[in-house]
Amino acid sequence: FGSGVNTQIKTVNRDVTIEIDAVADRLEVNVPQVTATGVESVDAVTITIADFSIEKSDMGETVEVLIEAADASSSYPDLTFSLNGTDYVLSSGSSITLPYPIYAGELSVTAPAYLSGKFNFTVSASSIDGDDTNTISNIPLSFSIEATSQGSLIDLATQTLTVTETSPLVPIDITITPEDTDGSE
Repeated sequence: FGSGVNTQIKTVNRDVTIEIDAVADRLEVNVPQVTATGVESVDAVTITIADFSIEKSDMGETVEVLIEAADASSSYPDLTFSLNGTDYVLSSGSSITLPYPIYAGELSVTAPAYLSGKFNFTVSASSIDGDDTNTISNIPLSFSIEATSQGSLIDLATQTLTVTETSPLVPIDITITPEDTDGSE
């Protein structure tokens, strides 16, 4: 108090409590504008979903990503989603949870040999901050595998018989085994 040489300083200490409620931020989600495609093969087919990504702006938040079939009644063989070198098997009628982060070009899916068709999934992505959650649901994720016809294995078995004028037929057993056994051909 005062001025000049006789200035005195008094300090007062007070405890102040500041309460900040956690608020989960909206995630940034990018989806492909075109469906990722592959071609049916005698080997497993791997398709990279190049433009799909989920990113967060608040590094303190937790992110959960869930993938499941868009139509719960759809039936398909096991599909293997891969992210950063780890595989996640999606069985028909179930869902998988992927870890964060998912950057563009890091997510791929492997389908078994001879599988073809269009596969539609939905993704739910949640940002969690304390007790607050911000979820984006029904994010479309699709890929397709173009069908190609595969040949069949043909086995001819003849019997050793004498063919005569009165019996001119040659008995032959023909066995045709399709290579593609998923019923699509």
